[in-house]
Amino acid sequence: MSEFNPMSPGDDLRTFTVTRLGDVSGTSGTGPVAKGVVFPDGTTVVQWQTRARSVTVYGSYVDALYIHGHGDQTGFIFDRDPWRIHFPDGSSREWGKNASV
Repeated sequence: MSEFNPMSPGDDLRTFTVTRLGDVSGTSGTGPVAKGVVFPDGTTVVQWQTRARSVTVYGSYVDALYIHGHGDQTGFIFDRDPWRIHFPDGSSREWGKNASV
């Protein structure tokens, strides 16, 4: 798993959107599929915006992305940095405006 840590000392909550580039399971579709928040201690909560809505709690952002990332098919886009998408392998790339997807 990646060593990427989206929290810095003194940070408050960080919100993000779970974005699917490909729907591996055929359940959630593509595009924005969930909203999430990372708490200052790293605890991460994801609320799925699918037909069967649910809320899941993870020990860290990295764990949540590792479980749901499906390689490079799903990424997290943090609201503070909406022009980057982050993937399970720790990589990120430009997203949205002026980015080639």
